[in-house]
Amino acid sequence: MNPTSKSILRPLSALALTLATALAQTNDECTGALIVVDGANGPFTNTAATTSLPAWPCGTGGRDLWFTYTVTCTGSLVADTCGATTYDSTLEIFSGDCANLTSLGCNDDACALQSRLTLQVVTGQVLWLRVGGFNSLTGTFVLNLSCAGSGGGGPGDECATAAPVTLGNNGPFSNAGLTTSSPWPCGAGGIDRWFLFVPTRTAPYTFRTCSGTRSFDTVLEVFDGACASLTSLGCNDDSCGLGSEVVATLTGGTTYYVRVGGFNNAVGSFDLEVVLGTGQGTISRVSQSNCGPTGFDVTGNPVIGGSVTMTLRNVLGIPFIGLGFTSPNNVICGCTFGSDWSLTTFGMTTGVSIPNDPIHLGTTFYTQGVDLYGLGGCASPQFAATDSYQVQIG
Repeated sequence: MNPTSKSILRPLSALALTLATALAQTNDECTGALIVVDGANGPFTNTAATTSLPAWPCGTGGRDLWFTYTVTCTGSLVADTCGATTYDSTLEIFSGDCANLTSLGCNDDACALQSRLTLQVVTGQVLWLRVGGFNSLTGTFVLNLSCAGSGGGGPGDECATAAPVTLGNNGPFSNAGLTTSSPWPCGAGGIDRWFLFVPTRTAPYTFRTCSGTRSFDTVLEVFDGACASLTSLGCNDDSCGLGSEVVATLTGGTTYYVRVGGFNNAVGSFDLEVVLGTGQGTISRVSQSNCGPTGFDVTGNPVIGGSVTMTLRNVLGIPFIGLGFTSPNNVICGCTFGSDWSLTTFGMTTGVSIPNDPIHLGTTFYTQGVDLYGLGGCASPQFAATDSYQVQIG
């Protein structure tokens, strides 16, 4: 085998080894509204936004982005763009649905050039918010939401007042001042806060409280069903130190509930991270080449939406890196090749970006490096080869 003659023998379509991923639906119109939750949301930018209908009744608003919020209390909701917003913003809130909106209020300047609205609301009410710019000005903005009133022991104290969360990091939240709902099957849990999550596609999802903002020993449980008839899909106490993690396979478009409490009723602050996939990808050495001094580092996070980087070390000649879907372990000139070399990349380093799509869950590929004309390996043809690594996407 002459490694220099290797080229793309077949496309790595199952991995989609490309830096580009499919663009998510934007929130330029009401039908693409992003879910927002209590606290600070953003920052966002309206730089590329258009002006939607209905026409703005205040501030000659324009260049607007849309959001949707499920009310977490019965009482007073304050929505504003005060603080980190960089331009003269406008804000409007609606009830109804995208096909039949009713304006509940509109504001231009309430906190300097930023906007604020206060409404009386009811737990579970769905609202639509749009943020634009005075005379169609653009910039970055934050959307702050604060709901105060009754609802059990407070917003999210029971399943019925669960706040929506989305993919990524949500929070920080606190369970202080809340009560304990139904008994916990793990971790002697208590003083719990409830959330709801609606996946867009059928796949495994990971829920965890592993970030550095967590200040106490958490417990976490995921449920299917309605609040009156919940079925536990998993419960965990300690998975990442004193943080918690549950992996569950969810059906797209279905509502699921998550509660986070404290071990033995501990209280504090936490983030709730929602990840598409299991979050448990692996990188492992599968064969030793015994073919020269060239080193090879395979690093990164091989999960949906993650990336892996391959880097050669101690190269004297021409460096290149191979990837493939099988590990033949062929021995050539005393050197073991643990990749079928479906794809070849010249250079000291290359990367694999894993698209945010569950089709790639469980995919395994193999990678290895070669130093063409490097010393200490094969003499004819002259090359050194590295150990081979297996990467499994989780």
